[in-house]
Amino acid sequence: KWVDGGLTNSLPILPIGRTVTISPFSGQLDISPQDKGQLDLYVNIANQDIMLSMANLVRLNHALFPPSKRKMESLFQRGFDDAIQFLLKENWFE
Repeated sequence: KWVDGGLTNSLPILPIGRTVTISPFSGQLDISPQDKGQLDLYVNIANQDIMLSMANLVRLNHALFPPSKRKMESLFQRGFDDAIQFLLKENWFE
């Protein structure tokens, strides 16, 4: 009877204040990879607008079948850089 929240609503938004949305998939979020030069087509999965792109298919493959340690470290660094870029843009970090 129970379903994992990641399958039903992976991005709950609080009714008050600012909710920062983060995803490993490119889409309409505050912090996520930015896929350039793609069609602007999105699919809503579990309350998350995800861009339809080959890069997101590769990310899904990585989520299901983890890549090498070197690739994981590269993905971590890109996510860290995306977070810093967001914090600077919002003037929440010096």
